[in-house]
Amino acid sequence: MPSSSVKKIHLIKSDDATPEFLYSNDNHDARVAAWSMGALYKADLEDALSRFIEFSMDSGTATGGSNTTCVDAGKSWATDIWKGAVLEVHTAADGKAHYATISANTATTITMGALAGAVSVASGDDYAIRLQTGIADIYKWGGTVLTGRDISLDLKALIDDSIKGVLRSLSDIGAAAGEDDMGLLDRIGELKATPTANTVLDRLKDIADAVALTPQVSTIPVIYNVTMTIANTEYSQALPANSKKFLIHCQDGTAFRLAYVTGKVAIPTAPYLSVKASSSYNEDHIKATPTIYVACAQAAKVVEIVSWS
Repeated sequence: MPSSSVKKIHLIKSDDATPEFLYSNDNHDARVAAWSMGALYKADLEDALSRFIEFSMDSGTATGGSNTTCVDAGKSWATDIWKGAVLEVHTAADGKAHYATISANTATTITMGALAGAVSVASGDDYAIRLQTGIADIYKWGGTVLTGRDISLDLKALIDDSIKGVLRSLSDIGAAAGEDDMGLLDRIGELKATPTANTVLDRLKDIADAVALTPQVSTIPVIYNVTMTIANTEYSQALPANSKKFLIHCQDGTAFRLAYVTGKVAIPTAPYLSVKASSSYNEDHIKATPTIYVACAQAAKVVEIVSWS
C-alpha cells in the first residue's frame, strides 16, 4: 500500500486480542498484525505519523446517501467548504468505518470517493468530517502545493509588507508633527533602484536609525574646564558633533546653574537647571550637538565637562 494513499491508521485489537493496525484509504481497509508488520508497512506508518495531525471539524447522522454521497438534510454548509477533507462514515450495512476524500459539497450533500466494498451511506449512519494538516513539513500554501523555496518567498513578502506598514506609520507620525513634506519611505530610499540594496535587513536598519533604536557606541572622549570668572555671568561650551553622552559638575562641588539656551543662567530666568552643591548632571543615550550655558553665584569657579562622541 503506497504511503500516500493512507487516510487513517488505528491500533486495534481483534477478537483474539492480537494487536493489529487498521489502514484505511479511499478504496479499501486493510488489517495487519502488529507483530507481522514488514518494512513496507513500517514505512507507511512512519510516513503517515510524521506528516499528519487530524482534526474533526463537523459530524452528524446521515439522512441518506449512496456509495459516493452522504446527505444530512439538517446541515447548511457553504459550497465546497469541505473539499479536500476526509469523510469518516460508520455504515450500519457492514458495521465498519469507511474513509473517503471529499471532492465537493453543497449545503446538505457531500460528494466523495467511492466507499470500499461498494457499501452505501444510509439514513442513520454516523459520520465525521476530518481535516489533516502537516506537522513535519509545510507542503501547502494557500491551498497550492509548493516547495520550501516558494514558501520562504511568500513569508518574505509578508514581512516586507509588514515593514512597509511600519514605515508608513512612521511617515504619518512625522507628517503630523510637521517635520517635513517628504515621507519617511522616500527619505530612506524605500524605492531603491537596485534590488540588492532594497532588502529587508536594509529596511530594518533604516527603521532603527529613524527611531533611534541603534545602540549609540561612544568612542571619543573630550574633557573641558570652563572657568566662571565673574559671579552670575553666563559662560558657554559647545560639545562635539553627535555627542552621545556627557557629564558636568563643579570642580569644588559649588552649586551652579545650567541651560541649553542663552540668557537663562546669569540672571536666573526659567527654564534653567539648578545643579546642587556636590552634585553632577549627566545625559546618556543621546545623539546631539548641544551648547551648554552655565553660571555660578560665586566667582572663579570651574565646571568640568566630559563628553563622549
